[in-house]
Amino acid sequence: MPDLIPELSVILQVGGERERARNCLASLLAQDIVDRMEIILLDYGLETHPPLTASDHPAVKLIQRPSYEPIGKSRALAVREASAPIVAFIEDHCLAFDGWAQAIVLRHHDGWKAIGPEMHTGNPGVGISDAIALMNYAKWLPPARAGIMDLLVGHNTAYDREILESFGEHLDDLLRCDPLLQWKIQERGFDLYLDPHMKVAHINETEMRTIMSGYFYWNRMFAPTRAAEFSWPVIKRLLWVVLFPLIPLVRIAKLFLYLVRDRPQLLGRYLNSLPVQIVAQYAAAIGQAIGLVRGIGTAEEDFLRYELNQIRRIA
Repeated sequence: MPDLIPELSVILQVGGERERARNCLASLLAQDIVDRMEIILLDYGLETHPPLTASDHPAVKLIQRPSYEPIGKSRALAVREASAPIVAFIEDHCLAFDGWAQAIVLRHHDGWKAIGPEMHTGNPGVGISDAIALMNYAKWLPPARAGIMDLLVGHNTAYDREILESFGEHLDDLLRCDPLLQWKIQERGFDLYLDPHMKVAHINETEMRTIMSGYFYWNRMFAPTRAAEFSWPVIKRLLWVVLFPLIPLVRIAKLFLYLVRDRPQLLGRYLNSLPVQIVAQYAAAIGQAIGLVRGIGTAEEDFLRYELNQIRRIA
């Protein structure tokens, strides 16, 4: 990179799934403003795999990590390595469309502090991928409308670096689960903006066992971290544990009401995906209950290992 400060820092964590990681990195290096970007590549697979193709590109800052660690710590470490005024996260099982980086920079110049993408499905029709796309990304599926949102997609959103750094030691905790970070950003008076020119294709999980593991780990992190960050009293934590069997029903009902109001064309997919939703959401609810009772445990390390090594089939 030249000595000039880049306009955009992109954080990419990679592990054992090298082909999809190479593809993701290639999509970043193909951006038309790559000469004004830095890509912070946290590689957890270098002890058993050769370096990724193009990881020696001048825009790439390669950081070898010796072992899997808490995902919040990993993401915060990368933020502290960033030098651009805005930091974008992207998962190794995603592809950035042309114009993705330029859209982030333009919206940040407009004053937005958190900018999220329109989410496309990278493996449509494969296994339970379509059901997962609906469960995880219904609000951001194409055609998405530009504007202020109550939440942006997790792990693939861009944030103002000064805001991230302002959370200090709490940043490691907030970066476990993006909704917590985004709620805190909203508490400070900043809105969340979705820009459909910022497009990402996400390769979804394709097997039931896989999504159950992912939902369990993520929710075991989410529940105790939310309780701590928002100062839940003991009685509220206990009530949440007792009522955890209702969590799946509430989530499934919320998705239904959203689709009826805003995306009725997806109701057929919703009905077809109900078995997947029920099983996955009960795995999530169990994760929340265990997290509130026993704490996070090793869920952060387990989730990072899961994210970077779980096989996701494509067509």
